[in-house]
Amino acid sequence: MQSPELTVRETILYSAMLRLDNDAVKSDDEKVAFVTYLMKTLELLPFADSLVGTSESGGLSFEQKKRLSIAVELAASPSVIFLDEVCINYADVLYKIALPDSVDLTFFQKSQQADLTQEVR
Repeated sequence: MQSPELTVRETILYSAMLRLDNDAVKSDDEKVAFVTYLMKTLELLPFADSLVGTSESGGLSFEQKKRLSIAVELAASPSVIFLDEVCINYADVLYKIALPDSVDLTFFQKSQQADLTQEVR
């Protein structure tokens, strides 16, 4: 969930603090480092201290908000993530984040010619 009053960093960190497994990530410093890694990988680091904002008041662009939504979900370190209408540009970024045997990624992209499915494991 994105709150217009929070920064990008606060939004992702909030998700990580609430949802990361405390057995896997012991300290808050490790969670902060993981959030920084996600922001860097998803190219959100330049906007880390920017307010999410709203379309009326300004703030992040539509594309930046999509990347923020992905980062919020990845902050929980899921074993599976389902994404709707992923742009092919995001596929490269998600491949970087997915570690072998840690995340299954499947992309479905509709086209007039055929469905494209790519799996990473």
